[in-house]
Amino acid sequence: MKLENNLLIRNTLKDCHMPYWMLADLMKIHRTTLSDKLRHELPAEEQKRIVKMIRDETKRRNDLTA
Repeated sequence: MKLENNLLIRNTLKDCHMPYWMLADLMKIHRTTLSDKLRHELPAEEQKRIVKMIRDETKRRNDLTA
């Protein structure tokens, strides 16, 4: 089964080399809850909020290693 929902989030995770469990931690939810949540297309505003969270955390981690 090919997952088509929430491609913006999935692709951002991939591009930022962030595992799903790390996003779940940032969202303060269990990783299985995140998996369930991503099975259905989220509203665009929620997707944008999550993508911003991923990018902000990636920038923070990169700043720490620079």
